[in-house]
Amino acid sequence: MADPHTILERLRATGEDAPLERLAGLAVDRDLDRPLRELVEPALLAATARAALRAWVASDAAEGWILDRIGELADYLRSRRAPLGELVPPSLQAACTELAGRPYSPDREITLFLLDRPPVRELLRHLLLEELLAFGRKLRSPVMENPLARGLGGLGRMASERARASGAFAAMASQMVGAVSDELERQLDRRAGEFADAALSRVLQRLGDLLCDPSRAKEQAELRSALLQGVFELDTRELAREVERSEPRVVSAILRRSLSAWLERDETEGEIAAAIEATIATEADRPLREVLERLGLLDGFVDLARPIAVSRMRGLVETEAFATWLEELTGGGEPARPRGKKARAK
Repeated sequence: MADPHTILERLRATGEDAPLERLAGLAVDRDLDRPLRELVEPALLAATARAALRAWVASDAAEGWILDRIGELADYLRSRRAPLGELVPPSLQAACTELAGRPYSPDREITLFLLDRPPVRELLRHLLLEELLAFGRKLRSPVMENPLARGLGGLGRMASERARASGAFAAMASQMVGAVSDELERQLDRRAGEFADAALSRVLQRLGDLLCDPSRAKEQAELRSALLQGVFELDTRELAREVERSEPRVVSAILRRSLSAWLERDETEGEIAAAIEATIATEADRPLREVLERLGLLDGFVDLARPIAVSRMRGLVETEAFATWLEELTGGGEPARPRGKKARAK
């Protein structure tokens, strides 16, 4: 039987045929041959995730971490001094543009369900009313070329001419013109509100037609593409200012409070487990190797998993604690030490 020093040296050796490389390969192969259900246990994973999140959210470090991340994002955006599109890889931009440009029309009922909300209606009503009143004020202005305006203008001119003969008449004429003008404004305000209320439903219905009509699919795709292009053209410094204006400390407090309330619910752990179970349900009884192969990810997984396994194992065997454990396991006397620079230094 090899002594502990020899075993330790072999485990710490490097190279493609090194024992540790082979051991890591065996560990990865074993996991690849196990059913997905054995590797991903929804209940255990849900309980672990919930416990970890609860501890983190309740810690004093959570708020600082969130604020640091928001600050780093703002600093990164500010330092780039470029359109947002320059931060997005061209291949991803092309994919987003292709998706936005597809001739797809959303369901009209769903679109109207989302649009026809009290805040949206109030916003549209305000815009309609504002435009109607502005248009109405232009119509009653004496400088506009319309019969009503000319009539009021003539009355004003007559009052001005008669003012030379009688100051009292001029004052009366001026008051009458003002009274007519005020009454027109009151009528306009009242009728404009009634019109806006009546027109609002028609506006929403028409908006739903324009956004969801399959015959306008090309126009809808152009609209989505234009909006996406606008997002890519946003200046990163402007985005940084918006991040700062969002009051990060308030955002952090809301996120922590909401996440904490969700985690404290008795149903949360079961919901997380159910979501994980539903995600893997169709593949749960298949070996991981088969699942990855069906997805075309097997080679990439192996290329990534083996170096990670080797790195973790090597990090372990390089420690003094592992050398002590190995010595105790083999029943040797003095703990195994590496034969090299460290051993000579001792």
